[in-house]
Amino acid sequence: MKKQFTAEILVLLCCMLNVTGQTGPRNLLTSSITKDNLAFALAERDEYTPTPLRGDSFWENLTPGFTQEILEDGERYLGHDWPSLLARRYMDFDIDGDRSRYGSRYHGRRHALSDLVLAEIIEDEGRFMDDIINGIWLILEETTWVVPAHSGGDKLHERNDVFVDLFSAETAALLAWTDYYLGDKFDAVTPLIRERIYDEVNRRVLQSMLDHEDFWYMGYTERIPNNWNPWIVSNWLTALLLLEEDQARRVESTWKALDVLDRYLNHHPADGGCDEGPGYWGRAAASLFDCLFLLEDATDGAVDVFDEPLVKNMGTYIYKIHIDESWFVNFADGSAINHHDPRTIFRIGRAIGDRTMMAMASERYSQLATDDRLPASRPPFGQRMIPNMQIDDDIRQFTDQYQHELFYFFPDLQVLVARESLGQEGLFMAIKGGFNDESHNHNDVGSFVVFADGKPLFIDAGVGEYTRKTFSPERYDIWTMQSAYHNLPTLNGEMQKDGREYRAENFELINTGRETGVSMDISGAWPDYAYTPVWIRSMTLDRRRGRIELVDEWQQERQLERNEWHFITAFEPEVTRKGEITISNGSSDYTLSFGRHFSREIEEVILEDRKLQRVWGDSIWRITLTTGKKGLKGKEKFIISEK
Repeated sequence: MKKQFTAEILVLLCCMLNVTGQTGPRNLLTSSITKDNLAFALAERDEYTPTPLRGDSFWENLTPGFTQEILEDGERYLGHDWPSLLARRYMDFDIDGDRSRYGSRYHGRRHALSDLVLAEIIEDEGRFMDDIINGIWLILEETTWVVPAHSGGDKLHERNDVFVDLFSAETAALLAWTDYYLGDKFDAVTPLIRERIYDEVNRRVLQSMLDHEDFWYMGYTERIPNNWNPWIVSNWLTALLLLEEDQARRVESTWKALDVLDRYLNHHPADGGCDEGPGYWGRAAASLFDCLFLLEDATDGAVDVFDEPLVKNMGTYIYKIHIDESWFVNFADGSAINHHDPRTIFRIGRAIGDRTMMAMASERYSQLATDDRLPASRPPFGQRMIPNMQIDDDIRQFTDQYQHELFYFFPDLQVLVARESLGQEGLFMAIKGGFNDESHNHNDVGSFVVFADGKPLFIDAGVGEYTRKTFSPERYDIWTMQSAYHNLPTLNGEMQKDGREYRAENFELINTGRETGVSMDISGAWPDYAYTPVWIRSMTLDRRRGRIELVDEWQQERQLERNEWHFITAFEPEVTRKGEITISNGSSDYTLSFGRHFSREIEEVILEDRKLQRVWGDSIWRITLTTGKKGLKGKEKFIISEK
């Protein structure tokens, strides 16, 4: 059969391209500068001051709101009873899949240290130093900085472990920033503190990152890197630039960091699309920009690739899939509600010269009334929080109006975003093709979301709290990952399969001005035993008539069970008459119209997961339409319009 014949070829092709379209340019960063020029340009440790030091007028001139909040946050931890990290809590993940009991204590230590350090920078009177030293010492004494979910299935980690995960890298950067701001105060107590900081950061992170090429996220193995790559590199670079005194080692490590980032960019779709969704954009593209800001600053502009098309596209992705306020298109393991700090978006937009991105950030800034609210301060605080604090005047004074295009098309990612008007009024739709082995994948080839007046109608539920099952062979036992809980059909009783070979074909843009949409063959996302060699799905937004049309046309080789269509809604649907279901999203009433031969079932899906509840409340609903027609060929049309 067709799928059997092409599967191996598709796997090989996708390993090279990552998606069906073009990938990023080869070796963007290492081709922008030679190693010799890097050695000449890279700042030495003693001359590297990426943010204002303690005592700088910047800290004295913070708004009273900022100063008060920083001091209040720090005062919460005076005389802090630091949480213990018990072996049994580390083993929880391996035993029962829970990652929060250990994680809350682990991250709690780091948040406390971060808040204490910021408070001491502001006040500069030594009031917070005892608690800071206690926190540093506890973190330095931890057996491992690798969290249990990333430990490779070991019940306990050995001290000599050399793997660097997301949070061991973040810990290294947090300690480096602490040394950068308070190093002289530590020396006044004992030089041992700074010596231990360097020794532990070097042993656990700096040396490991320099020595190893077997960490999967680096891009030296067959596995395609994802957000781990720039996320970790941004923290590795931070710790390196702030702590390492050996200039030859600084150059060697920075050159390797450029190479590791290149291996991420080489696989990235040229259209800049993030297959991990808008939530992970903050730790994928935005972490890449953290790296680029660090590199530009540390080399006095010798490493500067902000004008590169791929880099620009990776930044602008975030506003292209923005719906309204905090709502975003959330394919893959993403939440539909995201709270990226608008200051981060503004800084990136300014760096790439994109005024629409800056306008988005300025609008979100004003909506959130952030004048006296600190930027997000999750540790490590130095890469984003402090640079973001420095641009409040700039973002407040930016006056461009934020306005979308009528559609954005990602040919490589295979996503279309289209809206009825340039503002938030009317219908909005997004639909994806792609394949079922994307990073943080859901089996969702051909799925879509629809909003009206900036509020949800047909949704992607997203993902719940991560557990051991989430990233295991049991991943697709979780209902949020399954095609039957996306806006997709079930063919001959079968859901879509996971794997790189299960994909859309012939993904094409339809755009006449009046209508914008896509067409694709999604039959390849199902296994052979669904007996469906052709399933053409087209979806168009008709602006003149103010409606969305979804058309499925298919051919099947056998009919074992009746085909079903699933529609996931954020609000309870109401059957108003045969062939019509009405949904009110709090703005207006909208109808889903379909053939009168369909039988229908409306199921309330009770949400017990806290992460899902924060977005959708206690329930979402699944509409299942079952065709009453027989035959191996067919065509059905579904219309979404205001009632």
